[in-house]
Amino acid sequence: MKKKKNWSVYVVRCKDGSLYTGISNDVKHRVKSHNSGKGAKYITVARRPVKLLYVEEGFDVGGALKREYAIKHSGKPAKELLVKRKRKAKMNDDQIFEKKKELFECARCGNCCEVPGYVFINIKEAQIMAKALAMPYDEFYEKNVRKVGHQHVLKTPFKGGCIFWKDKKCTIYEARPSQCRTFPYWKELTTDHNEWKEIEKYCEGAKRIKF
Repeated sequence: MKKKKNWSVYVVRCKDGSLYTGISNDVKHRVKSHNSGKGAKYITVARRPVKLLYVEEGFDVGGALKREYAIKHSGKPAKELLVKRKRKAKMNDDQIFEKKKELFECARCGNCCEVPGYVFINIKEAQIMAKALAMPYDEFYEKNVRKVGHQHVLKTPFKGGCIFWKDKKCTIYEARPSQCRTFPYWKELTTDHNEWKEIEKYCEGAKRIKF
């Protein structure tokens, strides 16, 4: 027997500014119940009335519960971005993929810093890093940079990874080069669902996005 996909996931704004996420097969009636003091224990007198902000439709009850859980555990900043969309449709895979990229924030886990490979830089970036470390530029370049063909790259420690990843932190985070700042928004990664799934295996920032 085919499951009925007549359930929706909704988000309401409470009087105190907080967001509440729930599921229902009749969202309008559910919101009325909230405002009459029935239903969710979270919506107390101090949090009423509530205002409906966002609805996703077309779920069976199991799918609705999973989506509700994901939204509830995505954190307030992510929920605020979500309700701004005000879309009343279940997101397809492409929409979810785009939303994940939009919500990404670096968690400074350093896992990408330990991946083997070159970190390409230019002279201006080298100057910025030298200044951040309070080092003369020539000394910084001699100690930390080498050339591969006509390009400048950061030297790599014997064990691999980035030379500036020390004691579980990036020692030049605010002055890090463009290659690091733009990860994982590299074209080859953000245009391929499978590549993004690989990122989610090791990148804590990507893992935190719940969809």
